[in-house]
Amino acid sequence: MSLLPIWTLMSVQFDKCESEIATFLANKSTTITSARDFSLTDECLLEGVLSRAWQEWGNFCRSVVVQSCLGTATSSGVAVPAHPEALSEGHVAGAAKRAKATPAPPTWRKQITLLRNEVTWGDTDTLATILPLMAVPRASHLLAAFSQAHASAKAMQTIRNAAAHTNHQTLQEVAGLSSKYLAFQTTHPVQALFWTAPHSGDYLFRDALADLKDNASDAIT
Repeated sequence: MSLLPIWTLMSVQFDKCESEIATFLANKSTTITSARDFSLTDECLLEGVLSRAWQEWGNFCRSVVVQSCLGTATSSGVAVPAHPEALSEGHVAGAAKRAKATPAPPTWRKQITLLRNEVTWGDTDTLATILPLMAVPRASHLLAAFSQAHASAKAMQTIRNAAAHTNHQTLQEVAGLSSKYLAFQTTHPVQALFWTAPHSGDYLFRDALADLKDNASDAIT
């Protein structure tokens, strides 16, 4: 299986998320500049869109690592040889979990059968840890692409986790992102999706999706 369909699927799903945001903004009577511009319904919608986008990013990262280990081809048609110990998705997932847990190169013999026990694939810190230890084919190329995506992936992960587990600590983690954006004070984590990225002039969420899409394209090349 080529890596290109993996990127295409994520790209299509990101486009759907961007379409929902465009509709959301079109229905707003004013430009978003403060926490007062969000209703409860707005926040519920945005939680769902953010969660969907984060899951798509995680699915992309997982699929790229798994297929790279099982043997694949880049988007330009270059063959990627399989890792000699990667017998199945479960074996790759098992090796990833053990690579995350210990600094030693992992064994590949034990599979993971429950998906909920797998690593957080979209976490770029996790990827930076496990790819070298697993000796994933083209690990240095993947690491470079995922490293470029780090800031956007971490922003989405931080806001998404705070929305799913809202408390004073997760809210503080979201507030910690504010120095990188033109920000307003928030009362709910998803409001931070509409902080402005200075380098693009776009909202954080749309800027992050575009950045992830671009760096994901580099990963499969």
